[in-house]
Amino acid sequence: MTINDFIQETKKLGIELDNNILEKLNEYYIFLTEYNMHTNLTRIIEKEDVYLKHFYDSILVTKYFDFNNCSSLLDIGTGAGFPGVVLALLFPNIKVTLLDSNSKKTTFLELLKEKLNINNIEIVHARAEDYAKLNQEKYDVCISRSVAFLDIIVGLSMPFIKKDGIIILMKGILNDELKLLNNNFKQIGIKEYKINNYYLYNNEDERNIIILSKENNIPILSYPQLLKRHSKLIK
Repeated sequence: MTINDFIQETKKLGIELDNNILEKLNEYYIFLTEYNMHTNLTRIIEKEDVYLKHFYDSILVTKYFDFNNCSSLLDIGTGAGFPGVVLALLFPNIKVTLLDSNSKKTTFLELLKEKLNINNIEIVHARAEDYAKLNQEKYDVCISRSVAFLDIIVGLSMPFIKKDGIIILMKGILNDELKLLNNNFKQIGIKEYKINNYYLYNNEDERNIIILSKENNIPILSYPQLLKRHSKLIK
């Protein structure tokens, strides 16, 4: 995806990228690829691929959810900052928390925050289940991109969102993951969910965005039976 393609495709989503945002995204790309030379952050390093598979993919979620009504967002397993950093640039009124258990990635994010002068970002180095202990029902939206199995990431996300909050999961091909979610639907505390299937660009790279709402009558659970199944929950 060329820069011009990126701008035009983003415009189709109803988002006009001004020069300030475009400059910061370019700085983001340069810093990401330079940092990646000594610290593994991503296998995607070609400029056209970064703009397509990281930047544009992060922005595409706005097609399925209106972030203008969101004031607080938690990005679980944010890695190198996708989609949290990109959404923070687009929506400066949202307080964005970037959560990751990998200290090398949170160190990169701290440097990135300073370099791009992003004031609406908080970076937390912790495991989700630990951070949840003192941050229950704190966020309007909890989002994650390609993190863990569906039932696991929903279980990790559920304690963070407010009673009327939303969980957004950005995934690739689902395969049998949906079956895992359906098997634990009531147990996890989901009220309802919707799956949005699409292809990233030029009919390539299948993606799914799952948007879930919380069943407010069900108390926050620790989900020990889910957590035991996977010792490594966050990428």
